[in-house]
Amino acid sequence: MGTGDTTQSTSSFSVPNPFDLSYGYGPQSYDYRFLYNLTLLYQPAYFRSQHGLTGHLLGGWSIAPIFTAYSGAPLRVTGPSTCSSTWGEVSCSSSLNAWENAVLTSAYTAGNSAHYGVTSSGSFGTSGNPPTSANPQLKGTGINLFADPNAVAAQFRPLLPGLDTNAGGNGVLRGLPGWNVDATIAKDWLFRERFGATFLFQFSNVMNHVRFADPTLSLANPSTFGVITRSAAGSTTIPLYTPRQLEFGVRVHF
Repeated sequence: MGTGDTTQSTSSFSVPNPFDLSYGYGPQSYDYRFLYNLTLLYQPAYFRSQHGLTGHLLGGWSIAPIFTAYSGAPLRVTGPSTCSSTWGEVSCSSSLNAWENAVLTSAYTAGNSAHYGVTSSGSFGTSGNPPTSANPQLKGTGINLFADPNAVAAQFRPLLPGLDTNAGGNGVLRGLPGWNVDATIAKDWLFRERFGATFLFQFSNVMNHVRFADPTLSLANPSTFGVITRSAAGSTTIPLYTPRQLEFGVRVHF
C-alpha cells in the first residue's frame, strides 16, 4: 500500500489531493497478491556410468523446468474526463497522472479473466467487436476483460469532491493473472573418462502460452473499455511475454 510509486525526479505525476495525501492511499502498482515460482531438477540415475551404446544414449539426461504463476496487478478505472484539478492537482495533464480512479458503486463480481467472442451491444467495448457478415467493417478480436463491459462500466461513477475520501491508489480492480513454463533439457555425453560434452536445449514459454496485457479502462473512452489488444509487455516483477523460443548450446569439458 502507498500513495503512488513512481520516479519523482522526472515525474509529471501529481497526488490526487495535495492537502491530504491519504486521498491517494491504496495498492501500489507492484502489489501482486499471489506470486508462485516452482523450480525442479530431475536427473535419472539410470545408466549414469554410460557404459555401452545403450548407456550413452539413455544416460546423462536432466530436465529443469521453471513454473511461474501470478495474480493480477492493480488495474485503474479512470473517470469520464481528463484531469480537471478536481482535488487541486498541480501540473496534471490527464487523470492518469493523478492516480484518480472512478468510484465503484456496488459489489464487483465480473472477475479478471479474458473473455472471448464478446460483442458489445452498447457504447462500451465496441472497438473489440469482431467482424460479422452484417458488419464486415468491424476489426475487433472479440477479446474483453468482461463478458458484459457495459454492465461493468455502469458500476462506476466519477470521483466527487466533498463526497469521496479516497481515489483508489493504483487501481480498484485487479488485472489479468498469468502463468508460464520455461525449461532446460541437457544431455551429458561422456566420450572418455576425462573428456565429454554437454548438449543444452533451453526453452522459453514451452507451452507457447499467450499472456495478454491489461486493457485500458476509461469512462472517457467507452469504445476501448476492457478491450484486450496486445500481449504482456513485462515488468520488473513479471517477465516479458514472448512466443516459444529455443536456444541450443554445447559445452565441451576435459
